[in-house]
Amino acid sequence: MTSADDCWADHRLIRSIMSICLMRKRRMQKRQSRTKLNIDLLGDTTFQQQLQDALSAALPKHYPRETEKPWGTLSTAIMNSCKNILGQKKRRHQDWYDENDTEIQQLIDIKRQTFITWQNNIHCKVKRAAHAKAKAAVQTQVRKLKNQW
Repeated sequence: MTSADDCWADHRLIRSIMSICLMRKRRMQKRQSRTKLNIDLLGDTTFQQQLQDALSAALPKHYPRETEKPWGTLSTAIMNSCKNILGQKKRRHQDWYDENDTEIQQLIDIKRQTFITWQNNIHCKVKRAAHAKAKAAVQTQVRKLKNQW
């Protein structure tokens, strides 16, 4: 606004129009995950034969001309047969540290002891280096135990 003389200032005023729209808060939804089948059982010939028999019994013999309806029946028949014969894959929780609890606890105790001795004499560089060495040893040993598991 070039003719804003009512302000008694050297600057020119700027006038603008803003429209502010607040977005609604999105509700987080649970992720739908696919059911994972235990396909490791397909290495056994008995499970292969059972699955073939179940599929031949479940699949329809004749399909109509439409494409959507037969696809739905085909996919549900295959998934239901596989779920019944193979079952769902069980999740393997990572509890590797439970098996190696005593070894990990010994390493942590050594690290804690070096930390305490370093904190008693905080200006000693030898004790600080011993603590750093113990800390690195704990980390490498724990990684080795996890990889072995």
